[in-house]
Amino acid sequence: MKLIVFKNDVTSQNLSDVVLYTPNMSDDEKMALSQSIDLTISNTLTNSENVINAILPKDYQDSHLDYHLFLTADDNDNKLAQSLDIKTLKNILIYVKDFKDGRVFSLIRQLRKINDHVMIIVGGAFGLDQSSYFVKSGANGFIVNDDKVDTLILTLNDLKTAQSRQSVNALPMFR
Repeated sequence: MKLIVFKNDVTSQNLSDVVLYTPNMSDDEKMALSQSIDLTISNTLTNSENVINAILPKDYQDSHLDYHLFLTADDNDNKLAQSLDIKTLKNILIYVKDFKDGRVFSLIRQLRKINDHVMIIVGGAFGLDQSSYFVKSGANGFIVNDDKVDTLILTLNDLKTAQSRQSVNALPMFR
């Protein structure tokens, strides 16, 4: 898998594995979770440059500010705001189990509105043709399989407007 991050319209690629840190889950809960996501689940944090440690909201504490908060379309910003100070978050990993509706776009947009400095990375089972909409909503990067990197980059190069809604191309889209 590769992590594709966008900074000032430049893409950077790094090798990345995602490990979901679940110290407070029972074995039965881990088994159920492992059937619904395709990530490694672990009781320990991994100290490697090539690994993204993701933490569930209930396990996310001040000492883990450098790790990625793991969210899905089922999470909403109101629920998160009650349990977390979203303005202090540095990294969020939004996992798309199977794309069914636009809740993920709304979640990204709301998180970006609350914290404009947070790194929001999208992973999971999303269509590459949706990637520009994730960026328009406020995502900073993606985790994709190695064989999809080139397609993702080509798709994103077709991006016409950014989150700020300013056109990248000065020509009007319609005449």
